[in-house]
Amino acid sequence: MVKLRILFYLLSASMVLSLSCAESDPEPVATFKFTVNGTLLEWNGPGNGIPVCVLCGPGLSNYASYFVLHSSAPQMYGEALILQLNAASLETKTYSDTVSTAVDSLEATHRLYLPTLKAAATEVGDYASVTFTSIENDKYYSGTLRASLTSSPFGPDAPKVEIEGEFKNVRGSL
Repeated sequence: MVKLRILFYLLSASMVLSLSCAESDPEPVATFKFTVNGTLLEWNGPGNGIPVCVLCGPGLSNYASYFVLHSSAPQMYGEALILQLNAASLETKTYSDTVSTAVDSLEATHRLYLPTLKAAATEVGDYASVTFTSIENDKYYSGTLRASLTSSPFGPDAPKVEIEGEFKNVRGSL
């Protein structure tokens, strides 16, 4: 009888441990890669796995009436891609925004900052499009993105910057 009780306690403890381990699965690593005029950039994981700055790596932030999909170069928040999505909630579909009236670069809702290139949605026809292909557990977002921005110095005759890419397991702060 004592052996049976011990076996029962061991099995119970084993089940509790396995359930608690299952609930604390590690967070999936976010990946964020895109091309800028054909040059590939990969900005994966928060700070490339090293938590050195708050905004490093990919993220999705909720600002009540809109969302911002953003990513920064690992360990360098000064290099960033920022795309604003005008929606109060997100689902698996495409969100697009095209500039209909020229704006100042400080007012642009979509921006790219690189050491040798600055671009923003400032001119008529500039756009950003984000397609969410999956949303896991209401907090991990995957999908594709496209944008055509105007490079600095801004103006109607400035060259366009073409951006195309994909992201996986980007955590949303919803």
